[in-house]
Amino acid sequence: WKTRTAATGMRYLRSSASNHLDVDLDDLRRYARATGRGQEVFAPDYARPRLDVFDEHCDHVVGRHGLEKAHVRATATDVTP
Repeated sequence: WKTRTAATGMRYLRSSASNHLDVDLDDLRRYARATGRGQEVFAPDYARPRLDVFDEHCDHVVGRHGLEKAHVRATATDVTP
């Protein structure tokens, strides 16, 4: 995700601040405030978050919920219908 979005030069996401990894609808906005940021990190149209803040929030959510332990990298060797 981070490599591909950085390569596009995208500064703001296409989706609003309510679309993020956490289950609480306002968690990204709350995270921005808690880290000393205000509305300036959201585009005026649809409150689209800045990419760097979205990425930091994702890392925060993954760490808070221990999701890195759930990530499994492997190779499929067979698919049985």
